[in-house]
Amino acid sequence: MNRHSNPIVEAFLSSETVRFLLANLPQPGETLALGGCVGSSGVGALAALHESSDRRILVALTSTPMEASSVKADLESLLGKDSSFIYPQRESLPYETAEPHLEVGGLRIEALEA
Repeated sequence: MNRHSNPIVEAFLSSETVRFLLANLPQPGETLALGGCVGSSGVGALAALHESSDRRILVALTSTPMEASSVKADLESLLGKDSSFIYPQRESLPYETAEPHLEVGGLRIEALEA
């Protein structure tokens, strides 16, 4: 089911941990947390899971917008352009009705459409 022949993704696909994760992917409504990864190894594992998980939406949560951009860039280098999308946090307070930045709203819509 691999769509790309990236040697880094292929190496992750051959790892015992990624094979275990593929065999134990959560059912709809469940979650699976991947932790203990060093450097960009979590992104590599996520790319491998993406390549082998047809019709699944995988979500990577990050602490900061800068970290989200870094994960997106790593995924695009492994999987190609438009392989991932950022769903940015709202930049308004919960009681405010208007989104102060149209770009944030646009990025959120683009991620949902993908």
